[in-house]
Amino acid sequence: MLADPAERAERGPQALHRVVMDLANPVPVVIPSPLPLAATWADQRDALADLRGSLRDMVSNSPLTNAATYVKHLEAAYRSA
Repeated sequence: MLADPAERAERGPQALHRVVMDLANPVPVVIPSPLPLAATWADQRDALADLRGSLRDMVSNSPLTNAATYVKHLEAAYRSA
């Protein structure tokens, strides 16, 4: 990550990123800036409105919201570990 604020301002948002260290594997992983993705979606208001309208159904149909199945799979994962 760019430590110097003047350097960050000079190189622009595309140069900003986060480095995440996995404690088990100390190899830096670069996570790109979300700005290009945000800029792409900013011009797609109709698609965003459709997505927002379908989010409630998507979440309610997600396996993560089915508590019984989620816990069953989680317990199986613990037993096999």
